[in-house]
Amino acid sequence: MKPLTIVYTTARAEPHIEWFLDSLKPQKKSQDIIKVMIVDLGCDQEWPATENLGDGIIRLAPKPNLWQGKHRITKQDWWAKSNALNTGICLCQTEWIAFVDDRSVLGPRWLEEIRNASDNTYGNPRAFCGGYQKRYNMEVVGGVIKQQGEVSGKDPRTNMPPHKLRSGSFWFGCTNAMPLEQALKVNGYPEDYCDGHSYEDTAFGRMLHNNSIALEYKRDMMIIEDRTPGKLGPDIRREDKGVSPNDKSHALVAAFRGAKNSMNSYNIRDMRSSVLGGNPFPPPTGRITDWYDGQPIKDFA
Repeated sequence: MKPLTIVYTTARAEPHIEWFLDSLKPQKKSQDIIKVMIVDLGCDQEWPATENLGDGIIRLAPKPNLWQGKHRITKQDWWAKSNALNTGICLCQTEWIAFVDDRSVLGPRWLEEIRNASDNTYGNPRAFCGGYQKRYNMEVVGGVIKQQGEVSGKDPRTNMPPHKLRSGSFWFGCTNAMPLEQALKVNGYPEDYCDGHSYEDTAFGRMLHNNSIALEYKRDMMIIEDRTPGKLGPDIRREDKGVSPNDKSHALVAAFRGAKNSMNSYNIRDMRSSVLGGNPFPPPTGRITDWYDGQPIKDFA
């Protein structure tokens, strides 16, 4: 398997990071080179300071941004998953990168599927999207689901053949993996457009697709997520604007229908080179007004 960095993002008070780590451990082989990066809004440290959790595992705060954390200009923390994912991309030093949502347990073949993918790309530009299932009242011990709970959400792509996705609209963000170069090529996730709203997963898929990168669905590269009401902590705000079909959601779809890059306010290759060279992340660089209607971001409640 190619050297791999796994970026696990969370903004929850109880992300159950141990579920993920415990389920990863038995899937690793002695020769695997795997780094794990926990990008956690609840971490009070800022890069380059990190909390070392041992065995190639670090925990750190998302890079400075306008929507959440110490540098926010909003009145409270808002959705900024693209920023967290881009933090991982900037700090990744391996050939491959994977992303995993919080409060999740890896399916038994998750790492094997990535291993097979990284060993058999044959130079073709490909990116891989994994399956998911959401449950209520799941009990996990040592990375193993002891109490199955109730299924609350199923992957609608399950019956698709495990080959190419027809378009980026089928690229979901629960878990995926790719050569780092693919993420750099599209200039990372579109934080200037999607933070405060979401839609970053399918927008990212559309950009990959528009760059002639084949998107493949791997059903067995699965994670099982616990989304039990009352155990997820306060919701991180994200809101649409307008009235369908003349709303922000549809405007986002239109903006990324043919986009080949994230249209972020910075070049992620340059930012990555700088921080890996020992420099701190810069102050937030994004626009201070909403791209959709010009509302000052500082006025977001």
